[in-house]
Amino acid sequence: MARRRKSSGGRRRRSASAKSPAGSDTELFQQALKSHRNGNHARAEALCQRILKRQPNHADSLHLLGIIAGLNGRDEEAAALIAQAVERDEANPACHSNLAVILKDLGLFYGQYERLMAHWRNVLPLDILEVPYEDLVDDQEGLSRKIVDFCGLPWDQRCLEFHRNTRQVKTSSAVQVRKPIYKTSVARWRNFQRHLGPFVGQLSADAD
Repeated sequence: MARRRKSSGGRRRRSASAKSPAGSDTELFQQALKSHRNGNHARAEALCQRILKRQPNHADSLHLLGIIAGLNGRDEEAAALIAQAVERDEANPACHSNLAVILKDLGLFYGQYERLMAHWRNVLPLDILEVPYEDLVDDQEGLSRKIVDFCGLPWDQRCLEFHRNTRQVKTSSAVQVRKPIYKTSVARWRNFQRHLGPFVGQLSADAD
């Protein structure tokens, strides 16, 4: 019995040692990701910097720092960091995807969405309220009240204060939902218009 207990204990010790030790780069990066998802960018950046001090070529940390920089309006820094991440992980197939094909596919999917919505509007005996992004940011309260009324719900002032909600957010929009609605992204696509040829071309083809 004593031998079996010793063996079982040994297995438990080996199993525990197989896990990523606290403070390892893997563990630190998981903590950085969690902090990023919770909107704590300062902590996420600090953890990534700790990893990079030990592993200057840690592509995931460089990539996450680039994403955070981009979300906070530091576009040039974001581009440089992501370029470094790609350079250090060139074998990653995501670094070599054909963006032109992706843009064309996006245009195709959007055209399909428009056709499907037109179908539902024609065949369903229901009212459908469409909410253009630009209209919402231009008149948040007016359009929010319209949405709530359309749903047959009583108005709640907290609809305008979503950014004050401290509930945990685990999506890529974790940073945006902590801020009030802003207008800086309206028509921002025009900055990239010359790169959107495949997307616009597909939309034009669908329109014809």
